[in-house]
Amino acid sequence: MTMKKAPVEIEFNGDELIAAVQDTVRLYREGRSGDLRTRERKALQPMKPTQIRAIRKKWGASQAIFAEILNVPMKTYISWESGYKNPSGAALKLLTIAKEKPEALLVA
Repeated sequence: MTMKKAPVEIEFNGDELIAAVQDTVRLYREGRSGDLRTRERKALQPMKPTQIRAIRKKWGASQAIFAEILNVPMKTYISWESGYKNPSGAALKLLTIAKEKPEALLVA
């Protein structure tokens, strides 16, 4: 016997959907349809422990406070700063933001 799943209700803003479709049509007519799905990613450079420490010191924060600002466990942050582990992916992006646009971390 197969059980049916309950329908899932999805909320969306109809005006935003219509605007997005209109933008898509406009880009297509302008011959820019490739712009819809292509985007170059800026490759992030790995950070050395000394660079990570310098970012924290620029903030004037302790390791515990800076880990809290980054929303990572203190043990994880200390492993980056000591060179035991290297941040990658989202963590590396977050450290790059902390370095280049620190005010952005104060918003969230």
